[in-house]
Amino acid sequence: MDLDLLTQLKDHEQSGRKAYFELLEHAERLERGYGQYFKPYTGKQMYFEYGTRPALDFDKQRYHSFVTADPLNHGQAGMVVKIKGPKDLEGGRHDILNQDDLVVVRGKDISKLRSVPTYPKRMMDFIVEYAADYALSRIPVAASTGRGFNAILRTYLNDEFQIRLNELDKISKSSEVDDFCNEVYHFLEHLMSDVREFMGPNKWMVHLVSLVGVDLVIDTFVDFRIYKYTLDLREQARAKEDE
Repeated sequence: MDLDLLTQLKDHEQSGRKAYFELLEHAERLERGYGQYFKPYTGKQMYFEYGTRPALDFDKQRYHSFVTADPLNHGQAGMVVKIKGPKDLEGGRHDILNQDDLVVVRGKDISKLRSVPTYPKRMMDFIVEYAADYALSRIPVAASTGRGFNAILRTYLNDEFQIRLNELDKISKSSEVDDFCNEVYHFLEHLMSDVREFMGPNKWMVHLVSLVGVDLVIDTFVDFRIYKYTLDLREQARAKEDE
């Protein structure tokens, strides 16, 4: 691999950059203004106070504990107790392990778990998902894979409000639906303006979007296809010089 060429490309395209965007204020404003329309927390994810990642996620992981009748008898074989949901945590005092037998929550900390996170996590997830979708869809060859703001927003809305929107769609009152989506987007326009400015005009740059703590983080780097294309051109030029 021609590392010098890759370095030149990175310098020329201003890649290898990272930006942090404060997300909490935007998420809290969305929560206050539109939280009633969003899907409630299911309780399948359990959080510690001020945590933005679930300590337990019953939708994605399997958990268990080793329980002994006499905890002071260290030689006694433990019995495996499966933990399938929040109800199984009630009164628990044994360490919780995942399917790889790694401790994920200490027994002494079980009482600190909560089903609703301190921060408006659902709004953060929604904003990050939309920003990631925008970052993907701006690449020419991936433009058709982008879902768009309205489609992503509707996946986060609660069932009752979804039914209402579907009824409005059927009777061709789409303007009301559009007005609602535009209102929600208005809350994010300042943030997305900053995001677009950071990404810049080059639509072949790759931007990876993630949630780190309470920040939206974007990593930017040169698309490998640009690197390969430039490398091929250089090799072709060298081949002609050798003829």
